[in-house]
Amino acid sequence: MNMYYNDVEASEDMTLPVPDTLGAWHHHCHLIRFPQYRLYVDGALAGSGVMVGPDVPLQLNGTIYIGQEQDALAGGLDAMQSTSAHIAQVPPSIGLCGVSAVLIRFGPA
Repeated sequence: MNMYYNDVEASEDMTLPVPDTLGAWHHHCHLIRFPQYRLYVDGALAGSGVMVGPDVPLQLNGTIYIGQEQDALAGGLDAMQSTSAHIAQVPPSIGLCGVSAVLIRFGPA
């Protein structure tokens, strides 16, 4: 999985495996405290690294694409390359959490 931050690829030096299976619910927790990034899937650390690019605020009034390659800014989305899902909750957090904090807040999968 690639991670883009304000339209700049920030994951070029990170490997982010996403062990998902179709037909099952999964909890994804993306934690960003620039330049640190962590991805938890079902309560387990799935990937982490140091993001590249400028340290600019993450805009919260835009669109988030999960499982979709965006071929061009403001368009170029291919429905055949996407994964449809629902986001159940997006709780904001301050600070970068560890595994125990994620499990306490969200519980095991």
